[in-house]
Amino acid sequence: VRHVNGSAIDFTASRNCTVRGCDIYDVGLRGVSLEGGERMSLTPGSNVVDNCHIHHFGRVSPSYHPGVRLRGCGNRAVRNLIHHSLHQAITFNGNDHYIGFNICHDCCTFTDDAGTIYSCARDWTMRGNVVEYNVIHMTGKQPRTKHVRAIYLDDWTSGTLVRGNIINRAPQGIYCGGGNGNVFVKNVIFNTPEAICIGSRGLDSFAKETTRQGAKSWLYRKFIESRNLWDTPLWRTRYPALKNLAELPDPVDAHNAHFNVVSSNLLVATGGITSNNWDAIAATTTMSNNLETSRDPGFVDYAGFDWELCADSPARRALGGGTRFGEMGLYDGAARFSPAVRHGADMTPPRPLGVEKLSAQVIVLVTKRLALFNGGEAAPSWRDYSFSFVPNCDAEAKLHLYGKANWEETEYDDIRVEGGVLEGTGKSRRLSVRKGVEVKVSFRARQKNPL
Repeated sequence: VRHVNGSAIDFTASRNCTVRGCDIYDVGLRGVSLEGGERMSLTPGSNVVDNCHIHHFGRVSPSYHPGVRLRGCGNRAVRNLIHHSLHQAITFNGNDHYIGFNICHDCCTFTDDAGTIYSCARDWTMRGNVVEYNVIHMTGKQPRTKHVRAIYLDDWTSGTLVRGNIINRAPQGIYCGGGNGNVFVKNVIFNTPEAICIGSRGLDSFAKETTRQGAKSWLYRKFIESRNLWDTPLWRTRYPALKNLAELPDPVDAHNAHFNVVSSNLLVATGGITSNNWDAIAATTTMSNNLETSRDPGFVDYAGFDWELCADSPARRALGGGTRFGEMGLYDGAARFSPAVRHGADMTPPRPLGVEKLSAQVIVLVTKRLALFNGGEAAPSWRDYSFSFVPNCDAEAKLHLYGKANWEETEYDDIRVEGGVLEGTGKSRRLSVRKGVEVKVSFRARQKNPL
């Protein structure tokens, strides 16, 4: 399926449907969307996307149009190869989905606050999902943005098992956005500034306005109002940890990232494990047997993209065996449209092992969709930059000068405009332009605090 303006393959309200062995590329919106199953009764949709090669999707509208989307209950994405996307590779929402043995690379290449594998539940009863034994290589654009993650459990996504994934080159490897009851075990993470982060959605975070409402917050009210669902024998058996939330004495505290497990992960050349509000969650968080090293732990061929561990690698003890790398990705078979490959032809090659640096950027945006200039990584010393554009309308626009993810680390000077009128000071200035009159912008920039 190729050269389509919208999505390639969509199933809704579906049961027992399979998308297998397909090549999907040059797609305007999503690759494959599987929506089916019934959450209330936990009846699985049993829809599957398997052994598909999906790349260069989201060409018309990239944001939230992933290669694979799972919704509802009990759907699967298995052994796919997904690569070269401006935004996310796989997203999921609902219960009991399975995402396993996929290879994803060069994703989220022009975005911030995103994840290669992503979920944003905002509902504590969406649980039981499994993300395991996937390869996620090269998440984010160059230069690096801060808030892009390989596996991103956003805004109270809870009850997810994240196991055995191999993550290389991401600003953050695994991020837990305030969710509870997640388990992060036996993952292999390397070349990341932060390997695993238990992020806060508590009173110390941007979510404080929600959290301080306690039992009256929309999140907590949604939880209590669904008690007739999760307090049934079926749900108590399937998700026994849900009662832990109801038993917390302080509803404000219930919004924190409690009851998470971080254990037996192998961290190679990373910034380690971090938490935004450790004092609030230390008593309910399990942190154990994580192995950190700055050296090659014994990959068969790291530079050659064979990330199984040698038989004599001591890291096998931490993981309880190998990485299962050989089982991941496409496989040959009668249903495969084209020969199975391990990765896309233009995969960014692995870099030498070392903690990835976050670099300042040179980015200029002219609003009204008039222009976007990406000058790449900012240099430690002043450099001259220039670009031009021809407006398609008369406009009172704004010229925004950006840095890295928090917009703080790039300095600008000597900003000049020909063909338009620039007013104001600072990193956001008024710009008046006329239709059909070429506008030339020149400036100097440097990285404020060189790494």
